[in-house]
Amino acid sequence: RARVALTEKFGLETRDRVGRAYGALRFGRRIGCREATDCLSMLRLGHEMNWVKGMTRQRFNELLVWSVEVGATGDLNLNAEFPLTSGGKYIGNQTWPKFKHDLESIKSGKVTRITFSIGSSNVGDFQHIKSLVDSQGTGKKSILYKDFAALAAALPVDAIDLDDENSYDSESTIKFALMLGGLGHHVTINPYTN
Repeated sequence: RARVALTEKFGLETRDRVGRAYGALRFGRRIGCREATDCLSMLRLGHEMNWVKGMTRQRFNELLVWSVEVGATGDLNLNAEFPLTSGGKYIGNQTWPKFKHDLESIKSGKVTRITFSIGSSNVGDFQHIKSLVDSQGTGKKSILYKDFAALAAALPVDAIDLDDENSYDSESTIKFALMLGGLGHHVTINPYTN
């Protein structure tokens, strides 16, 4: 009822905001949490009003956190500004003490799955992963295992997306994905070549 009243009173303006939200989410290269939340809210409204085609409601129930970077030492960092792990220990609480709480709060709502995405163009994540897999393997003593086990113990992450845009080494990627699966994560592989 409120949605109908909103569209009757502010139809053109609301449709415009939905379109702008779609554009920001689809084509934006860097978007903050607040802007992303506002855009997703508008996009969901557009979906509910049948203004946005080709999306299911389920698509709004996953939070994709991008981009987790894997350093040469195996340390994990969020967007080069938020250290997550170091030396097999979770250290994210030093930069963002409420990160775990915030993710848990998000997941207690309509979000049913939290996915962390690794990689992006020209960062070197998958070259680092290959080097670490080749030198240490993926067993419990490897730094990759220790850092991702620390992440799994600290945060309510359900899945890891492998956004490999420049390495494409299937052998190390398969070993890494199997290790992540063994830690309880769902794994998606998302190679990008264009």
